[in-house]
Amino acid sequence: MWTKFILFNIVYILFLFFWATDDDIKGLPKEPFSRLVSIIYFTITTLTTTGYGDITPVTPTAQLLVSIYMLFIFYLIVNQVSIYRNTGLNNALQD
Repeated sequence: MWTKFILFNIVYILFLFFWATDDDIKGLPKEPFSRLVSIIYFTITTLTTTGYGDITPVTPTAQLLVSIYMLFIFYLIVNQVSIYRNTGLNNALQD
């Protein structure tokens, strides 16, 4: 599970780094290192649903991409909770 989660986030960050333009996501710096740090920051604030609003998807394509990201992360979290819950129930039933 965590491998999928980490790999998905790395791919997402790299995709945004190379794809996102100033027209797509407002608030990204132009300098490559600062841009990468800002995209990681944006990913974390989106993942934790903090959403400060300093970096925002503006175009419909960027908004769709961020929405898909949030839904996929939600699915991964719910799936992991379900696995832990079922494991706990199975252990309790065996005792």
